Amino acid sequence: GKMLSPADAGLAAMAGAEAVTVHRLPRCAVASTGDELCDTSVGASPLRSQVFDANRPMLLAAAECVGAETRDGGLVADSREAVNVAVTDALKNGDDILCLSGGVSMGDSDFVKDVLCT
Repeated sequence: GKMLSPADAGLAAMAGAEAVTVHRLPRCAVASTGDELCDTSVGASPLRSQVFDANRPMLLAAAECVGAETRDGGLVADSREAVNVAVTDALKNGDDILCLSGGVSMGDSDFVKDVLCT
């Protein structure tokens, strides 16, 4: 559970270790679901029925802070097909973790649970 430093490599060599077992950093994709969300990109302006997506940038930063390689999965529309595409993309990209923010309530447009269970 530790990122190796140059000093660690030196200590391993001093101990006579020919090799050490390491693992790559986890790959984490983050996407936000919801037609009510507006991207925070430059020049974006939310419609009256929208709010800026704050969760995705926060979750991407949190994943980076704990050492994950991150991929921005963007905004996902409130449709079964769009959620399915986001999940399929994560599998195709080799992401170890897919963090979906939203779409898990009891509303008619919340499809995350349905897609993940099929």
